[in-house]
Amino acid sequence: MQKKLIVAPSPFLRNTQVSTRSIMLDVIIAMLPTALAAVWFFGAPALSVMVVCVLGCVVAEWAYQRLTHQPVTTGDLSAVVTGLLLAFNMPASAPWWMGLIGSVIAIVLVKQMFGGIGQNFINPALAARTVLMLSWTVLMAANVLPQPGQIFGIDPETLKNKPIAIVQTVYAEGTSEATAAATGETAAAPVTETTEATAEATGAATGETTAAAATETTTEATAVATGETAAAPATETTEATAEATGAATGETAAAPATDTTETTTEATAAATGATEATSESTSAATASVEATASATGTTVEATSVATPLSASVQPGDYTLWDLFSGNIPGMLGETCKLTLILGGLYLIFRRVIDWRIPVSFIVTAFILFWIKTGVIYSPESGSQNALYQLFSGGLILGAFFMATDYVTSPITKWGRVIMGVGCAVVLFVIRFFNAGYPEGCSFAILFMNVLTPLIDRYTASKPFGYTKPPKASKEGAANA
Repeated sequence: MQKKLIVAPSPFLRNTQVSTRSIMLDVIIAMLPTALAAVWFFGAPALSVMVVCVLGCVVAEWAYQRLTHQPVTTGDLSAVVTGLLLAFNMPASAPWWMGLIGSVIAIVLVKQMFGGIGQNFINPALAARTVLMLSWTVLMAANVLPQPGQIFGIDPETLKNKPIAIVQTVYAEGTSEATAAATGETAAAPVTETTEATAEATGAATGETTAAAATETTTEATAVATGETAAAPATETTEATAEATGAATGETAAAPATDTTETTTEATAAATGATEATSESTSAATASVEATASATGTTVEATSVATPLSASVQPGDYTLWDLFSGNIPGMLGETCKLTLILGGLYLIFRRVIDWRIPVSFIVTAFILFWIKTGVIYSPESGSQNALYQLFSGGLILGAFFMATDYVTSPITKWGRVIMGVGCAVVLFVIRFFNAGYPEGCSFAILFMNVLTPLIDRYTASKPFGYTKPPKASKEGAANA
């Protein structure tokens, strides 16, 4: 049964002028503009992800072939192409170890264990990307806001009015203690004298105990005014103020206080109430990344925003030019559609890939999106128009660089058309009928990779003079 599904060109059809290395070199050249665009928009983190993935794939292939005593084939550049495609399917915020794990999965598990180049039944980079996404969904979905030109020292013009989807952990020192006290938590680290006094006052106002005792006289006076006990004996001026505060709050004072001290105590009590109100507003403001970052004086490690296909995106958040130029959050290789189309046209012009798969993929997807939304493009419709859906996600990347893989795509002309149409249909179904997963290009291509042997089987041309074998009669089958 397995042999019946194998369809391949005749053994005598060979082109000695074309080698695996030359083909892979053309693919690398086609991907270079997209790689440069990723570095432009996402900076050094994007470059580091690509370097880690490429080196990881090359080393994984070299190590596996040496351990299994096979000829080393890293010189054909196929591992470099796999590494770049894997990096294109990862965000700039992905940690380095994730790139290494994905490289091992793509090269060892998907490619080499099935016999090496030409023997894998699914795309290695897409398979690794899918495993990483299902294993570390949050890390793979934390798409960083692009900052054009930041790696070259140019002032980044960040996108404005973009909905924040995920707020990363912000590590603060000074104000975090006061905020923690206001929210009922315990401060973890000592701060400066001024912040320490404010934190203790805030803690007293909320009934909490601060981590360190304050030495300022105002702190002790505030503690007495709110019914707390000072941690250390105060100076003479503080004692007078404390006595006056006790008299003001109904307690017994140890010594009469002056009118000036009473006035100071009342002002301190009023300041304590203001501090408590400030603490509450600070606690409410921690939900905003910008407010928290400015209050703590620290930088957010990775600002995450909603991607163009997220449900929280509103009309006008992303323009059609944003989607086409790549000034949007997303995976490294799926943002800049301009460079992807240029690279795809280069591969078609060089006859490295067949135009049938990307054209049938893109045209079918456009028609389905148009039928579903009823709009070709309109800024007021938000994401519910055909062009917006076409330029969002990994559709263009998958059409030109993933679905056209020689090993996992059909070899017949009509089979390639069926491949493109099938990828578009599966992607359309996942996008519009699966609310939990807005993008489905990877799954669509992998699904059609599995169907490739069947597609080749039923679209292969019949040999000249072929006649259909006669069906066996029921009597003959019974006698057999």
